[in-house]
Amino acid sequence: MEWVVIEPMVRWVRTLKMQTSVEVIGVSNADATLEEWLQRFDLWGLFDHALNSARVGVAKPDPAIHRLAFKYTASSPQTCLFIDDRDQNMPAAQHLGIRTVMYRGFDDSAHMIEEYFPGSVQCRHKPDIRVYQRRLAYERTSSLWRM
Repeated sequence: MEWVVIEPMVRWVRTLKMQTSVEVIGVSNADATLEEWLQRFDLWGLFDHALNSARVGVAKPDPAIHRLAFKYTASSPQTCLFIDDRDQNMPAAQHLGIRTVMYRGFDDSAHMIEEYFPGSVQCRHKPDIRVYQRRLAYERTSSLWRM
């Protein structure tokens, strides 16, 4: 298993957090080493909170993991955006009133993200992907984005 960091997404989140008061809550079905890898790759600061299914005992697509995420924010589901790369994870979020974006790579998803954060997606180019020894697939670490 190798870990992948999607650099355009990391740059976008860092820029968005510097320019706005957006909260980022990571919701991941990773194993118990998620936090270690987030720190190792200097990604921990991207998240205001991270929910790791291996630690909280509930995983996507179970809507309970979204309900748990809302314990860490005052935001309502209608003001949040869930970005994920798996179709099967979308219905649970949508049922709770959370807006969703199917992530199919930064370039392909940028226009949908732009609808929720106008003017925030400026780097549309082929992803600069760093590959590590394990596969986290930063793409697979979904997030709730507060607007």
